[in-house]
Amino acid sequence: MTDKKRVLITGATGLLGTSLLLTQPENVEVYAAYHDYKQVLDLPGVNYIHLEIRDQDDVKRVVQEVKPQVIMHTAAHGRLDYCEANQDDAYKTNFLGTKYLVEAAKQIGARIIFCSTNATFDGYNPLYNEESPQEPANYYGKTKVMAEKMIRESGVDYTIVRLMTMYGWNFQPQRKNMVSMLIEKLGQGNSLFMTNDLWNNMLYSKEAAKFFWKIVTDLDKTAKQTFNIAGDKRANRFETTMDACGVFGLDKSKVTEVDSDYFKGSEVPRAPDTCFDTSKAQRVMGFKPITLKVGFEDMKQNPLPNKIITL
Repeated sequence: MTDKKRVLITGATGLLGTSLLLTQPENVEVYAAYHDYKQVLDLPGVNYIHLEIRDQDDVKRVVQEVKPQVIMHTAAHGRLDYCEANQDDAYKTNFLGTKYLVEAAKQIGARIIFCSTNATFDGYNPLYNEESPQEPANYYGKTKVMAEKMIRESGVDYTIVRLMTMYGWNFQPQRKNMVSMLIEKLGQGNSLFMTNDLWNNMLYSKEAAKFFWKIVTDLDKTAKQTFNIAGDKRANRFETTMDACGVFGLDKSKVTEVDSDYFKGSEVPRAPDTCFDTSKAQRVMGFKPITLKVGFEDMKQNPLPNKIITL
């Protein structure tokens, strides 16, 4: 019988963090780091711990206390508009926080699995693979490119996973993703305007979580590797919304198709098409992209558990 791997997850109340907790295998001991939100899911086998990712001393404290073999670093400022308007804050969280975690991981010989993003690409030359030039269109993407470079040059044991824009059930009150937002808005009878000229192959958060756990089972094969993962279907936001309406029984007539000029002046630059080539992840890790409809059906059948505790 093998000992359980000890895993520290930052950003544990976020979209991916929640999915990681819900899909954890039996052979791990999970420590879930949270920041300012003290209501968390009551899940068996999860040890919650407070972490201020921008405080170097606190990062050292948590890592030394937990002594994880693997650190899944999902914590970040991910809202494009926020990062563009608050660049110093985004830099401190997305870059410096990652740097502090990398330094702490090196001290104990831990593997860091870093969440990067499709926003590291400008969207003009898809499909993007792991070797494609990174030219981010916005400041959020720039912080992730800087963090990737720092990790590779640091000497830490790492795996970098670039995630396509994700969807899934959000644990309140964090920001909603596009799909959970449209389900709520249309469910309330509101109208939506969805673009037809911004493309990606959206990734279901539970599929991303399964990929992360697969890395934990084979640390040797994934050492110093970068993977791009995404869903199976290339679609624009309007098409994605139509698929969601079909699965969740929402009113399609409430959705108006527009191009991105409709929102001109109100948003930071968005990359037009950041679709990923996931062939490396499929070849090396057996990753199998799923369609939007398969992901939506799973969401419909598996809502978040409603057992909540206050820390």
